[in-house]
Parts: sequence; structure tokens; C-alpha cells
Amino acid sequence: MNEDYFLHFEATEAMEKAFGETKLRMIGGYAVGTSRDFEDERAVLSGVDFSYLKSANGVINWDHIDRLIIGKPVDVIMEPGKGLYVKGILSKMSDYPDPKHPDTRESLERAEYAWDHLLRYRSNPSTVNPLSFSIQGKKMVHNGLIVKSIATRVALTDQAINPNDCTVSALAKSLRSNTIQFVEDNGCSIDEIKDGKTFIDFCKSLGLTAVVSLKLFQKIRSL
Repeated sequence: MNEDYFLHFEATEAMEKAFGETKLRMIGGYAVGTSRDFEDERAVLSGVDFSYLKSANGVINWDHIDRLIIGKPVDVIMEPGKGLYVKGILSKMSDYPDPKHPDTRESLERAEYAWDHLLRYRSNPSTVNPLSFSIQGKKMVHNGLIVKSIATRVALTDQAINPNDCTVSALAKSLRSNTIQFVEDNGCSIDEIKDGKTFIDFCKSLGLTAVVSLKLFQKIRSL
């Protein structure tokens, strides 16, 4: 899923909430970095195959426990010189009000814990340890270099092997404060934000590109 589509999707969810809190719990961070990890290994970025992780089969689990699936990658990109960046959405317990399987219940509880932890870290990083991403799959190591690797899953963990490069952040934020500020700065009403150029300007104030803003306006107008 490319960046434009993801932003379009996120903003659509937000607008459906009438400029309140987004439903999506976005997280983002590097799953592969450029420094040596605690096992004294360093990945060759050009040798990372992340096609499976980026496909419909990719998942986020908790701490490398395969049965505890807590979310889904929505965008996976290799940033030259930086690493493999993963953006994902954590599951939300309220979306599954009556889970039957114990693994499902535990996964949702872990997703809740992870989200709460990430929000606490964002609020006070000096007192809360960060969570990190760590890929799962296969690798070929030569002289301390991971020359080839295949990323099949990504784990969110509090026991990271490379916390310096792979710290994860909570990306979702409230649109309420942005909306209030926009109304105050532009002297308009909430209803006026939904009309034409004002709406597009509002979307751009949230960090969306002009192209995405226009697509979003067209989508909402067609509903």
C-alpha cells in the first residue's frame, strides 16, 4: 500500500469521526537498521527481501510469538542509508467485542498493552522504555554481515535486538486540536471545512498532500 493511499484511508476514517479521534492505531519504525545489533551483526540493506512482509500475508506479532498476531503492516519501504521502515495498524479490542479463541483474546490484550505503552512512551520518553520492531524470517550471515535476508513477519517487542535503530512510535494522533486551530486561524466554522477549497486547505494543514486532499474531497462528495 503506498503512502498516498494510506494517508487517504487514514484521513477518511478520521473524517467519518467528525474530526474527532481516528479509529486507526498507527505505529511506525525501522525493522532493519544500519548499525550492528546486540548479536554484533549488521544487515546489508540491498540484501533484504521484504516482498512477503509487504504482501497480504504480512503480520505484526508480539515478541516473536507467532500465535499472538497484534496488527498488520500497511506500508513497508526500504529507505536507502536508513533501513527498512514499517508502518502498521494495531488491532483494537473494541473491533472484536466477543472473541472466542483464547489466542485471539490474548492477542487483543497484547495489542492494547502495546498501544498503551507506546502512548506512555510518546508522552514521557525519559521514564518509559521504547518498544522496537524486529523482523522474522531467514538470513545468511558472513563475517558479521547479514548479506541476504527474507522478512516474513515483523515483531513488536520490548526486548529488541537493535533498539538504537528500530524504536517504534505511535503515529496516530487526534485531529480535534488540529481542527480547532484551523477554525481559529481561518475564521471559519466546522461546516465550512467540508466545503471545497476550505476542506482541501484543512487536509493540507494535517500534512496531507494536495493530491491526497483532492482525492479525499472527491470521495466524500461522492458518498
